[in-house]
Amino acid sequence: MSTVCFSQQSANPLANTEWNGIANIPSPEEIKFKFSNDTIDLVFQETLRKK
Repeated sequence: MSTVCFSQQSANPLANTEWNGIANIPSPEEIKFKFSNDTIDLVFQETLRKK
């Protein structure tokens, strides 16, 4: 017989943080993940380009 226990943290260690990165959608674009206690927002701002 085995027992598995999971510890549940009361505080979210990522809450109130922002993470920047590059996503290839379809070309490389800057994105930002904004974490709160119970949500994740993905911020994508398209830049204007001359063709």
